[in-house]
Amino acid sequence: MITKNQLNRIKNLKRLLFWSAWKRVFLFITEPSHDKLFERFKKINKNTYLKKPEPWLTFTAIDFIKERLKKGLRILEWGSGSSSLWFDQNGCFVTAIEHNEDWANIVKGMKSDNVNVFVKKEKSDYVKPAINFSTINIFLIDGIYRNECASYLVELIKSSEILSESMIIFDDTSRLEYQESVQSLTKCCQEVYHFTGISNIVIDKMTSVFIT
Repeated sequence: MITKNQLNRIKNLKRLLFWSAWKRVFLFITEPSHDKLFERFKKINKNTYLKKPEPWLTFTAIDFIKERLKKGLRILEWGSGSSSLWFDQNGCFVTAIEHNEDWANIVKGMKSDNVNVFVKKEKSDYVKPAINFSTINIFLIDGIYRNECASYLVELIKSSEILSESMIIFDDTSRLEYQESVQSLTKCCQEVYHFTGISNIVIDKMTSVFIT
């Protein structure tokens, strides 16, 4: 006798036989703009993608950010990785706050003199590192405690302790748990951009950019 689970599997299998399903797969594979996605499959190994670094943001967000990068800009990242090295390759000075010591050591092993990675395991030290926030041009929220980091930036913006026209990059802003933070940043920033689409092996995500 066929069980309920087996029936569900058969129904799912039938869907694969529909032409519309295969058509979507074909269109996805042949879409020229997805070439970057397939290139990313080659970078999944951490030792590989750190040698050819690029932020794991949406591709459209990366293009937007790169157009605005200038040598000498100062970056603060919550969460270190290939983005740290990418900013460095574009002539920026990077301070990265990391909670995972093992990962921080890997990034440190790839770094140049323009990238400083600090391990902060305590929440308060992670969110509010002892640096001069008024000298930072670009903030990247892409680690843990993202809501807390966003909330702290909102405080600094309201008290005019952040440079005008500085950039705040907030990744994965389509997630429900970040919506309140997105709204708070939107209210206190001059410009807001949301970039949806492909990033590395993620087919659909959102990266948001705020200009103070």
